[in-house]
Amino acid sequence: MVILYSKGKPMSEEKEVSKPQFRIHNPKDGSWTKGRKIEILSSFSEEERPGCATSYVELIDYLGTELTVVNAARVSFGKEKYEFDKNDARLVAFLARNHHWTPFSQIQLQFRIHMPIFVARQYFKHQIGLTRNEISRRYVTSTPSIWLPKEYRQSAENVKQGSSNLIHPDNTLLIDMAYQAAKDQIMHYEALIQAGVCAEQARTVLPMSVMTEFIETGSLAAYMRICELREEKTAQKEIQEFAIAIGMHCKALFPHVWEALKKEIPAT
Repeated sequence: MVILYSKGKPMSEEKEVSKPQFRIHNPKDGSWTKGRKIEILSSFSEEERPGCATSYVELIDYLGTELTVVNAARVSFGKEKYEFDKNDARLVAFLARNHHWTPFSQIQLQFRIHMPIFVARQYFKHQIGLTRNEISRRYVTSTPSIWLPKEYRQSAENVKQGSSNLIHPDNTLLIDMAYQAAKDQIMHYEALIQAGVCAEQARTVLPMSVMTEFIETGSLAAYMRICELREEKTAQKEIQEFAIAIGMHCKALFPHVWEALKKEIPAT
């Protein structure tokens, strides 16, 4: 913590931004399979502030095992393995080290992702190896949920795009202000809907903090690329958290393959 002084008097005690926190929701059988959800805890929940919602990354399905990568590589020699062993781990490391990416694209994962629109507009820049379908407010007119951060960060003095690692000294006041502003916009949206305005126009008054939801299917190589770019320290904190959550899913399902990719894939 740092004590700031202005004109010889202490102004406030600054605190650093909290590290990412997650809650893992297990399926009934307790395994890391379909239904495993990783909830991101940096925003308020419905229970904490009515109308708010937390973000999450839920695993719907996946295709392949670590042997999928091995057998995709060995097919060039007409060979196939049925159990993953140390030799296969070395092969996986060799493939990653020499940038043979296609075997890693043979594994597919499908997620249901719940995130605020302002993060989705960054996340959707990732296109290669991915396909997604998003909820549409042309058709859905239910009351949208709000993403409201628990910590507002101070702007960074030496970065045009980005933020510092310090919580704003007026954090509580700013949260209350933003919460009321978002609720007012949603109230205006609902008034337009009730007045008979079409949903595709009424949605234009909604804030960027409204939550969206989409189902996405992509290759393991594609998700590695997302994690490599979006876990980087200069990426916005909110999208870093999604990259970490996705990586947690991938590492749990494909530990040897994921470790090899994390070590070798280049970041540009």
